[in-house]
Amino acid sequence: MKRLFYLGLIFFSSTIFSEEMVSVKYPSAYFDQVDICFHKVLDPLYGDQTIALEKIAKGTDRVCEVLVSQDNKLLGILVYKNYPTQEYVNNALEIKTFFIVDSKQNSGKGLGTQLLNRVFFVVKENPAFQNIVVTVSEEKPEVCAFFVKKGFHVYKTMSDKYKKGIHEYIFCKSVEQ
Repeated sequence: MKRLFYLGLIFFSSTIFSEEMVSVKYPSAYFDQVDICFHKVLDPLYGDQTIALEKIAKGTDRVCEVLVSQDNKLLGILVYKNYPTQEYVNNALEIKTFFIVDSKQNSGKGLGTQLLNRVFFVVKENPAFQNIVVTVSEEKPEVCAFFVKKGFHVYKTMSDKYKKGIHEYIFCKSVEQ
């Protein structure tokens, strides 16, 4: 099925199933769902997510979008910096959050690919982005495998940044504009 989406000031066409990306603003029902998911999924991996949620709520340096089903069920969450960062590699779109809600039930349905396709669209629309970076915990080997399958490589490994004794991998992919 072909659908047109409005995100910000950009219309784009995408072949999808019955899901769509929705921009999340604070306050909203979607933000409340994001808050619950952050604490349930990310707190165990990276510690308390209150500060990250406050940054999303302010919306000054990052964008939060969710993948929702036709019945408005939250399926995936994507948060990325809205400007090119220089922290790991030059001119990168930095993915801050990327996960599928209820991943055991929703694994293998192409939802992660839909989130990543949104990232590729944002990068294509902004020629200042030359790379895409994302941090993944070693505790999520399936996510590491996903990014490798999508052409990312491990750029850097960090230890103890978020959780003592745990390695974090910085995955990077160069952008072809």
